[in-house]
Amino acid sequence: MASSFHKTPIHGALLLPLLFACGATCTAGGRGGAAGREKLPALVAATLPAVVKVRPAGRMAQDGGSGFFVAGRDGRPVVVTNHHVIWGASELAIETNDGTVEAAEVAGVDPETDLAILRLTSNASTPKVLAFGGDEALSLGDSVVAVGSPGGVSNAVSLGIVSARGLVPRGTVAAQRFIEHLFIDAAVAAGSSGGPVLGMDGRVVGVTTGVVGGTSLGIVAPDRLVANVVDRLQRDGAIRHSWSGLRVTEDPGSGHDGAVKVTAVASVQAEPPLRVGDVIVRLDGSRLRGSRDFQWREFSDEPGRTWRLNVVRGSEQIVVSLTLQPLTQAVFARQASGPPSL
Repeated sequence: MASSFHKTPIHGALLLPLLFACGATCTAGGRGGAAGREKLPALVAATLPAVVKVRPAGRMAQDGGSGFFVAGRDGRPVVVTNHHVIWGASELAIETNDGTVEAAEVAGVDPETDLAILRLTSNASTPKVLAFGGDEALSLGDSVVAVGSPGGVSNAVSLGIVSARGLVPRGTVAAQRFIEHLFIDAAVAAGSSGGPVLGMDGRVVGVTTGVVGGTSLGIVAPDRLVANVVDRLQRDGAIRHSWSGLRVTEDPGSGHDGAVKVTAVASVQAEPPLRVGDVIVRLDGSRLRGSRDFQWREFSDEPGRTWRLNVVRGSEQIVVSLTLQPLTQAVFARQASGPPSL
């Protein structure tokens, strides 16, 4: 078992240790099956030119990891990787599949999701890029391919399945406590961080961020989260995440599909005030798809934005204006001290 400890500031606090362990190689199952395995050599050949080894340098630099190119908003490709891979580095370089080493610079970081984007300092190369898409269509048992540099082995490929979905037990960054992640049994280890996880159609369904301590299950940030962060980092250079001040749970007995029930109210900025037991049936005019959807919307939205909530309270139906607050370290600490659920 290999382990690596990474410290990343989150609103001034240090990231808790991320533990990595080698996963067991597994046979493909789920979507794709034997036919999918026959296509693997072509999928891998098309993918490897877009995957890189990230090589940080400097007195506080980490051991390095993986990354991959995606299309940039301005036409220049960017490298997606994990924040903990580049934390503490004073210099950065990327090594491509053909052994070429090029200097890179940080274009944006988001510690709360443990994601970062890099740019080549030179415009000389025109690398191949990968496309996001598909994590929400994956079912448990579907086949996935993890690509990265476990233990420093460049662009190693492993095949596995989607083993679970959910919040990350003892999550070390805010997104892992608020956003559903994928868990896979493909072989990943220290050095795999930042590498792409692919569906059998070759699209990126997520980014490897670590493993669940004491298991061989890899933790994968889903592509919907990654694509959102990458786009916002390119647009704004930095991201602020938000929090509603509520805890909610599923409410299948309400008679409203996807509605959520308020189970706890903290320092919520809402008018009229929300109460425990209120059932939220619509958010800004659209139906919810359960508590995970609610959590996604609050985490990925901008602090200061005001939501219009349609709420059922007993026999009444009311409209509530709720203003989102910044997701602070204090809020994250409260989440991290309890079970991985809202």
